[in-house]
Amino acid sequence: MYRSDASAAAKKLASLDSDGGGTDAIFFTPGDHSILLKMIYNAKEHFPKSAAVYAEDNMMPHFRTRLDINVVFYESTDNGYTLKENYNIKNNAVVVSQTVGSWSNESGLRAYDRDWRRRRANLRGVVLHDSLVRHTVLTQFETADGKVVIEGTKTGMFQEILQHMQAEMNFTTEVILPPSTTFGRKKNGSWVGLMGMLVDKRADIVTAGAGN
Repeated sequence: MYRSDASAAAKKLASLDSDGGGTDAIFFTPGDHSILLKMIYNAKEHFPKSAAVYAEDNMMPHFRTRLDINVVFYESTDNGYTLKENYNIKNNAVVVSQTVGSWSNESGLRAYDRDWRRRRANLRGVVLHDSLVRHTVLTQFETADGKVVIEGTKTGMFQEILQHMQAEMNFTTEVILPPSTTFGRKKNGSWVGLMGMLVDKRADIVTAGAGN
């Protein structure tokens, strides 16, 4: 655990190895949080995946972190702290603010799951754009009136996995076919096919196999 003022904590945070180092948490104590804001918006790669970043709750209204950035806000109470988080899913398509735990001298840390992936597994019904190409085993679909129709049991292995994920994580998909029916290759310096859909942010996910 590391405690310091904002400036020193930011320097420590930027120097951490994201895959280890034994750091459990970084605490931004009361003071200047401009460095924290700058790091969240402009240097997201500096945030270690294994450690949480804690900041005062008065910073919570000023920004919403991405789904994969583990920032927890602490609010002072009469006998301890309430822990909250505020994040967005798919560029603010869904915004989530929730209480995730509490701490007091009497009971210690309560109802707090340190794994942000479990805390945020519910994607709150967000619609993700799925791009796919037809494959005899992996992905099967028909088209009608220019739209993709996926129904019955003939959906392909990858689509069955995706359907299970949708049920478990509470999201839906809208299929967008790529202009090129390849997984992806570079053409004139730009990606085409499914990779092009991801790179250009026209798709959030792809349902396809990646061959050599």
